[in-house]
Amino acid sequence: MKLERADGKQIPGYFNSFGRTAKDGSYKFRKIPPGRYLVVMNPYGPDSEWPYDLQYYPFGIRRDEARVFDVAAGQRLAGIDFRAPLLQDRLTQVRVTWANGTAAADASVCVTYEGGSDYVDLAGTNCVKRTDRDGLAVIHTCGRSQVRIFASQMVDRDDQRWFDVFRSLPLQSAADQTPDKTNLVLISRKR
Repeated sequence: MKLERADGKQIPGYFNSFGRTAKDGSYKFRKIPPGRYLVVMNPYGPDSEWPYDLQYYPFGIRRDEARVFDVAAGQRLAGIDFRAPLLQDRLTQVRVTWANGTAAADASVCVTYEGGSDYVDLAGTNCVKRTDRDGLAVIHTCGRSQVRIFASQMVDRDDQRWFDVFRSLPLQSAADQTPDKTNLVLISRKR
């Protein structure tokens, strides 16, 4: 679970805005500063360990569908419950290569879900697998929402002070229609 400010800004102070659910499904946020908030379950989308859809309370997949809570100092909120059906997952074998066709070992394979915080900008916060020495990884996609699958690799250049970041173009499809196998080619972000 994640608590977000309604205006999209960072919550002030050292507040932990992520909360794990207990075995019974309950969750708590403590010492919430006064303000306007919304609650989102699974903000980066489902994965093989948590196959439940992203959901803004009460039933939306986008921020603009969320209920906004006005929280006053000392106020307690309860009953912010989610209904989250278990999603079917699909396996996709991903092969990542460099532009010259050689395998990209240890590249990150990322899956972003529509409505997730990294869907539009492909920030790569939900990088679910690393490729093996042959550039292969098997990923899970869950549900039916739109997903973008891409690969990313940082390369340390001895002659530079910075890392070069290489990223593939994203493959986009419905999560339940991702191909059984796909190839992604890493290209420089400088292009």
